[in-house]
Amino acid sequence: MAGQHLEDVHFSDEKEDHTISTTQQESGRITGWLIGLLLLVAIIPFICNFDISFTGVSLALPSFNNTFGKKSTVSATGAKSCSLTTTQQALIYIPYLFNAIGGGLAGLIGKYIGRRGCITVGSAFTIIGASAILGVQSELSHLIISKCVSGTGLGMLLAVGITYGAESTSAEKRDMLLALFNVGLCLGNMTTGAMAVGTSNFPDTDDWQWKTMVAVQIPLGVLLGSGIWLFPGSPRWLVEKGKDEKAREAFSKFSGEGVHSEAITRRIQNIHYHLTAGREEQNQTTWLDLYRGTDLRRTLISGFLLTGLALCGTQFVVPYTALFLKDLHIANTWINNVIVASCVTGGSIVSPFVIGYFGCRKSLICGYGIMATSMILFSAVSTALGSGHHTAQIILVVCFCIWTFTLGASVGACVFQSSVDMHTGRLRTYGQASTTITYQLLAFASGFWTPYMLGVNYGDMGTNVGYFYFGVDFVLMVIAFLVVPETSGLSLEEMDDYFESGKAAWTTSYQRNKRIHVE
Repeated sequence: MAGQHLEDVHFSDEKEDHTISTTQQESGRITGWLIGLLLLVAIIPFICNFDISFTGVSLALPSFNNTFGKKSTVSATGAKSCSLTTTQQALIYIPYLFNAIGGGLAGLIGKYIGRRGCITVGSAFTIIGASAILGVQSELSHLIISKCVSGTGLGMLLAVGITYGAESTSAEKRDMLLALFNVGLCLGNMTTGAMAVGTSNFPDTDDWQWKTMVAVQIPLGVLLGSGIWLFPGSPRWLVEKGKDEKAREAFSKFSGEGVHSEAITRRIQNIHYHLTAGREEQNQTTWLDLYRGTDLRRTLISGFLLTGLALCGTQFVVPYTALFLKDLHIANTWINNVIVASCVTGGSIVSPFVIGYFGCRKSLICGYGIMATSMILFSAVSTALGSGHHTAQIILVVCFCIWTFTLGASVGACVFQSSVDMHTGRLRTYGQASTTITYQLLAFASGFWTPYMLGVNYGDMGTNVGYFYFGVDFVLMVIAFLVVPETSGLSLEEMDDYFESGKAAWTTSYQRNKRIHVE
């Protein structure tokens, strides 16, 4: 086994003495504690994507436009309605900047009071912000300020939630975390669309047409912020703080192994080694280490993974599908919106099988390729037939369904977990905070420019927007091939050894990672 380990990953002899076959070491069993934790953590992506989808869906709801819109129109029957200007639509994305601030705060709070404490603080911000939105009357500025408060909490939750889950699960069970996290993301999107189908039947003067979707976030925040204390703290964070006995108890609950079993003892020793390797004192570690030496490469790759998610078209397809279809006068806008959103959920359901067979790296590369093809296909057909042609409209909806299914089955399922895997243990909290900040800043930029790309008085791209996102997705596919290594099948500590080896990303594979522990 050692020979295969060295041959495939090129770990040094010195590290081999300390590095244990972590797949064997962390095997254990699936416990009720583990399932409960992963289900609770899955609420985080649900709330986050629910909020993102609400931002776009609300723009297509008459009540929201009548409450905040400044551009008045009069129909042939004399009925007066309002809509948001392009600038107003763009300004609604300002809270994404506060998502980035929340991500940065998570690095500090999560480091000192733990992952659970950070989740509780983030939940509190979300509850306060959602409650404030329910009290908003007609000022868009009040809505934006309230969403900035909740956005700060969402940024904290997104940064720390996946970190807590990853640190509490073994290498072979992180696929379960990845799958549930991805399902949470997709269900958030689908739930918003399904609720919009119902609330769109409310009177156009009833603010509960859009406020109903805000109110849902309050009980979810309470459940998450309080329920997280039913579970042990992050074992790796506890080890870092010198609380080895509590870490043993946490590992035992999540793996089903004895508190003082040899497997848990070796696991804690392994964590200690990787936390302190190359340093005389652990407290010498600072956030600046993210941008030095090997850690710089890890930080850049992690940042790229979530950057790709922000730029690949999610800020167009996820929030803007309903408004985009409505502007193109496609029939059954709300039903089609739910169908497209359901395809993301369908993809998330099969994602464990896709990633379990192909691994994260290959799934990510192929995913971007399929998404790029879907984008250029609907644009090319609309160019040839015209965007108002019935066949072109059917193909557009089908391509949106293929794009979202692929997002759920591959890209969306890979990037959050893989971005955490890239960071070394001693910098994981800081690293994921940095990655989340980058992601949220680019998500804001992508969301901000989308109204101007589509606005009649500005870009007026219409169905030509697919050409733009084809180019983006194609570039992301090439970069992923060049820089993203395969993380499936490796423990967090073995990822440290991989980066120390200096191997190129394209030489890694899921099959090779599995052979490390088979032979």
